[in-house]
Parts: sequence; structure tokens; C-alpha cells
Amino acid sequence: MQFPVGFYLVALVFIVFDALAVFLFPWVLVLRTLGARGLVTMVLFLAILGLGWVYSYRERIFEWQ
Repeated sequence: MQFPVGFYLVALVFIVFDALAVFLFPWVLVLRTLGARGLVTMVLFLAILGLGWVYSYRERIFEWQ
């Protein structure tokens, strides 16, 4: 059985944003001990994921056809 390509793209985007939750939760718990370097690192990580979301939105990956 074959699935449409859109199904795989949505699944891939879901996995990426699921990874965001996996990294974000422990970071919040140790934020005070990491200091400014940890904050900058996480902001950079979130910026990269945000750019991926914007790209996915512009390419209309989130839309079913």
C-alpha cells in the first residue's frame, strides 16, 4: 500500500517538533544553572526550528490536497 507524499512530510514535521519538546523541557528545568550561554544556545536552536516551520509553511507542507 502506498501513501501520499504529503503524509510523509507531515509526519516528518511532527517528528521535528516532537524533538523540540524533548529538548525544551529539560532545558527549562536547568535554565538558571546554564546561564547566558545556555540561553543563547536555546534561542539559536529555537530560531533554527522556527525557520524550518516558516519554510514548511511557505512550501505549503501543512496543507492536504
